[in-house]
Amino acid sequence: MTSPFGIAFYTPLDQLADANEVAPGVYSVTAPSPHPAFKTYLVRATPGLGVVWIKGLGETLESDSFGGATRAAVDRLKDQLALRYKEPRKMDFLMQGSIWDDPKYWMMGLSANERYYSYTWDAKGAAALPEDIATVYVGASAVSGDSAMVVLEYASRKLPEADAEDDRRLSDLL
Repeated sequence: MTSPFGIAFYTPLDQLADANEVAPGVYSVTAPSPHPAFKTYLVRATPGLGVVWIKGLGETLESDSFGGATRAAVDRLKDQLALRYKEPRKMDFLMQGSIWDDPKYWMMGLSANERYYSYTWDAKGAAALPEDIATVYVGASAVSGDSAMVVLEYASRKLPEADAEDDRRLSDLL
């Protein structure tokens, strides 16, 4: 079983340290094996499946308008992940028509949700992914026009089953 940050997929929620619900089905937890690049750890868990999604949120990084520090932090984690999962698919994308198309506005584009900078490994494209992982994602998430954080997210292959479990539970409220 895969255990990013020491958190095993399908672990029942009551076996995680300091689990506090921050959104429906999403919990802030203490990671047994924290990585120095991350300060907050989140999991998504259901009563029937346990943990199906694990996310690390990095420290806020101040960056110049070109996004140099942000890209360097994402790239460094990509390199660490590539040692384990081989080469990912890269996304460095600015939405068509964005006014933030000059390189000096890289961070503003990210802040406006018009720029995306990430790497993804998925079960179809990465032969090195463990059998229980559907995707691994590392990317930049804006905090403001001059700061961002690195986000690392693992999704299990049972995430669609968790969605169906949540839908059944929520349908009882209607």
